Amino acid sequence: MTTRVLPESEWHRLVDVPLPDVGTAATKGVVIAVESESGEIVGSCAVFQCVHIDGLWIHPSHRGKTAVARRLIAATRQAVKGMGVSAAVTTVLSGSPMASLWRKRGASEVLGQHLMVAML
Repeated sequence: MTTRVLPESEWHRLVDVPLPDVGTAATKGVVIAVESESGEIVGSCAVFQCVHIDGLWIHPSHRGKTAVARRLIAATRQAVKGMGVSAAVTTVLSGSPMASLWRKRGASEVLGQHLMVAML
């Protein structure tokens, strides 16, 4: 078996592999592939940096009004674009009003669970 970083010119080989769209969210990224002796990809993993939006909060006295949310979202979009990427991820609690706030602005749900993995 061989383990290597798969060059972007070969990413098309991952068509049936459940990897995220590395090109959309990544500022820097690689795909690691394990290939059998015959060259078939038998395992893969995407490793990429992405922008994460966290801690969006609105004071209770201003919730349900649009001014603060509009300003926060506009400034957040500007900050993300300023980082040179076209997408970002965020985490919200299930049923949170923040989920609705983001969905109304085009956010879509990512399947699965988010886990923090220490790389010591």
